[in-house]
Amino acid sequence: GCAMIRQTPKIAPLDGRLYALRDVTATVPSIPLISASIVSKKVAEGISALVLDVKYGSGAFMRDPEDAIRLAETLVELARSEGVRATALLTAMEQPLGLAVGNALEAAEAVECLGGAGPADLRKVTIALAVESVRAARPDVVASEVRTQLEAMLDDGRALGRFARLVERQGGDPSVARDPGILPAAPLQVPWNAPSDGVVTRADAYEIGLASVELGAGRRTIEDEVDPAVGIVLQAKRGDTVRAGEPVALIHARTEEAAGAALARLERAYEIGQEAPAEMPLVWRRFPAEGSAD
Repeated sequence: GCAMIRQTPKIAPLDGRLYALRDVTATVPSIPLISASIVSKKVAEGISALVLDVKYGSGAFMRDPEDAIRLAETLVELARSEGVRATALLTAMEQPLGLAVGNALEAAEAVECLGGAGPADLRKVTIALAVESVRAARPDVVASEVRTQLEAMLDDGRALGRFARLVERQGGDPSVARDPGILPAAPLQVPWNAPSDGVVTRADAYEIGLASVELGAGRRTIEDEVDPAVGIVLQAKRGDTVRAGEPVALIHARTEEAAGAALARLERAYEIGQEAPAEMPLVWRRFPAEGSAD
């Protein structure tokens, strides 16, 4: 079985209190707190294996790669100390993964990916994590063979069919797998256009995330309501060539005022230069490392 839940009064109740305290005191990211929070919930759910996607870059808990490495190592060691077979992948979040930012927009993009399409970077990370999940359940498998089988499951519809069953069993409408258009949609679509010709050298995940919060796609406090319809769809990312006046991002907004605030954030998020930026490894490292005593 598979359930997608957060902390609840019955699952790691102390975790909720600690995070409420962190929110109101603006506590800096703490590796012990983050690790205890994540692993406690998983252990409480009774799992036997765990695959962790640990982000590094501007949009991550740990922006500095060295901090992200320490977090990944701590998470794996802590989970294994509780008898859980754990691995972690370090993946890039210097810019958003995929093109969509926002609840319904990301859900529609996930359906695309499960149907064999969607952005290449989202597919790559999804496959990498899925390979690790299969290896955790069946340590005797060959990773390259598993990857080939998983690619086929995306391309022939089996993955999307399984997603529809999962949605139905958790009380949702499985027809979303056939028609993501039933998801909530925002009334306004406002483009942010490139100010000049050139190459995108920066599409800062943190600033783009804040732009989506301006729209109502995220919470500033625990009491805030999240608007599932709003968000941002990127038209260009790092390394892409753009021309002045062409859309770089499309804002999905509830009001003109919110769209204006998001536009101001996007102006800070993007930089246009003349030379392509250095690439960041999308899937950078595995913990424990391949070939180590697993």
